[in-house]
Amino acid sequence: MTYIRQTIAANSNLILRILQPENAPRLFQLVDESRERLGRWLPWVEHTKSEADSLTFIQQGLLDLEDDKAFHYGIWYDRQLVGVIGAHAWRADEKFLEIGYWIGKDFEGMGIMTQACRNLISEMFIGDKVRTIQMCCDPANDRSSAIPKRLLFDCIERSRKSDEEAGGEIDVYQITSGTWK
Repeated sequence: MTYIRQTIAANSNLILRILQPENAPRLFQLVDESRERLGRWLPWVEHTKSEADSLTFIQQGLLDLEDDKAFHYGIWYDRQLVGVIGAHAWRADEKFLEIGYWIGKDFEGMGIMTQACRNLISEMFIGDKVRTIQMCCDPANDRSSAIPKRLLFDCIERSRKSDEEAGGEIDVYQITSGTWK
C-alpha cells in the first residue's frame, strides 16, 4: 500500500484532509448548494440526492484508498469544507494518477482550487509515489481548464467523452515528475 498522508497543509487557511464519514452532511450540503453548476459538468451530481449518498461516496473512497485505487481529500478553507480533490484513476503500480476536483459555487475564483492542485501534485511527486499526473477537463469549462494550464501541464489529447458521460469532448492534460516545478 502506498502511503498517503491524511492531511496536507497548503497554508494557514487551506488544508487538504482525507474525507471521513462525519464530513458527509457538509459534503452533501455543498453539492446541493452547487447542484446546478456542478451538474453541468459532473454526471455523478444527479445521483447525489441525500447525505447517505455522500456517506457512501466517502466510505467507498476509504476502501479504495486501502487498495491503492483512489483517494479523496476534502478541501478546507478557513476551516470549512469547500470542495473535493482526489484521484479517481490511481494506478499505484504504474505510478500514474488522474486528478479530479470540484469546488462549491461560493468559493470559485479565489485561487483555492489551483493551490489545492499545486499542493496535491507536489505531495504526490515527493518520494516517487507517482511519475505521471493527468487532469481531464471539458474544454467548454473554462474555469476547470484554466487550472492545468496555470500549472503548466501539457494538453496531450482531445477525445470524445465516454458513453456514460454527456456528449462532447474532453481535453487530457499531463505533467511528469521530471517537468514539475
